[in-house]
Amino acid sequence: MTSTRTPASEPRTLNPDRSLTHRYNQDWQRLVRKTDPVRHQLDWPGVPVTRYGSLDELLRATTHGGDLAQEDADALLAGVVRAAAHCDVAARLVLQRLIPVLVSVTVRRAARRRVAYRALFEDLVANAWIMIRSYPIDRRPTKIAVNLLRDTEHRTFVRPFRLQRVPEVSVPKPGLVRDTETDVHGRPLELGAHPAQSVAQLLHAGRSAGMAGEDVALIEALYLDRRPVGTVARELGVTPRTVYTRRRSAEAALARCAA
Repeated sequence: MTSTRTPASEPRTLNPDRSLTHRYNQDWQRLVRKTDPVRHQLDWPGVPVTRYGSLDELLRATTHGGDLAQEDADALLAGVVRAAAHCDVAARLVLQRLIPVLVSVTVRRAARRRVAYRALFEDLVANAWIMIRSYPIDRRPTKIAVNLLRDTEHRTFVRPFRLQRVPEVSVPKPGLVRDTETDVHGRPLELGAHPAQSVAQLLHAGRSAGMAGEDVALIEALYLDRRPVGTVARELGVTPRTVYTRRRSAEAALARCAA
């Protein structure tokens, strides 16, 4: 008799750390080999980059139980997270710092939810990347690794279900957006702006109103850059369905900001 295996049983016969993280660890080692912190003059304020001979040494210094005291390791991580907002290398270092705990979350959650480990892990990694790039370091300067993990879990497991209970809010699509500038008397100007310009104006209003950076980036990618959903999904490491869900959330946030 042929037995069938449930998706959740995928890594039971494998080492989850190795099976789930192999690609990410290889990618990290390639980055370590080609990026010398000193030679590449990584300018991360608050991070003594020149003190470390490699990104691996810097990574180990941000972890608890390394050469630095816990308080110093946390301060070092805070500096790297601050740089991660504008530097891909810094963001990748923080992601590598979180990879082991993301594996633990995957194993625990996938077994409970009876879903495929790898798909869940990829979603966690993609959401962790978004949380790293948009982390409010000035507002939450302590317990950063814990906060990033909580934010990632919330975005992966809680937020999608809350979004399902929120009625969809339609936002005018490119080509239908009207210009909303006003004249000196406050009357609307019907100028018929280029669609991209109108979307850009809406996004500017969204940023000013505190719209999440990842939501702004998604709208820019889909509506301004006109990149296909499938392409964006591959770049984020998620499924197209996840991109559609996030797009609805971003459109709703944009509508609230523009109201």
